[in-house]
Amino acid sequence: FFFFFFGEDSHFREISDSVIRNSFEKDSLCAQFSFQNPEEFGLSGEHCRLPLYDRTDYLSAAASLDETISALKKINPKHLSDETCSSYNVVLSYLEQQKKETSFPYFEEPLSSTSGIHISLPVLLAEFPAKDEKDLQKYLSILSLLPSYFQSIAQFEADKASTGKFMA
Repeated sequence: FFFFFFGEDSHFREISDSVIRNSFEKDSLCAQFSFQNPEEFGLSGEHCRLPLYDRTDYLSAAASLDETISALKKINPKHLSDETCSSYNVVLSYLEQQKKETSFPYFEEPLSSTSGIHISLPVLLAEFPAKDEKDLQKYLSILSLLPSYFQSIAQFEADKASTGKFMA
């Protein structure tokens, strides 16, 4: 019985770790703030990325979320430890909410007047945790991505405008 119990916990941990890794692989800046050593969590620091806004990404995100939710639902929460079961419920609820949001891709406001990226990004860059030369290289790589990042936001806003959902 204990082996089965542990196996379900382990399977959930694999799925949840994959969700976290996939999320942070798309955002090197966020990963730098979230992990002291991102490499220890399986996040390669070789290629820096920022989350580009892309219409096709929204469509593929929905399919990916469906796949992950389906994998989670194959786990019987009754076979999880109490702590893992609580995490399971939180992760499943979060992913189901994310899935619902994929139906409304143009409701996101990356340039919100009070909390948009144009307000938070300068603060994040000013407080970037750089402990060594490798971190400084990461910082410079992230800076080099900013033109394409803002271009993707501009395209996202143009797409929103074409659907009648431009900024309020």
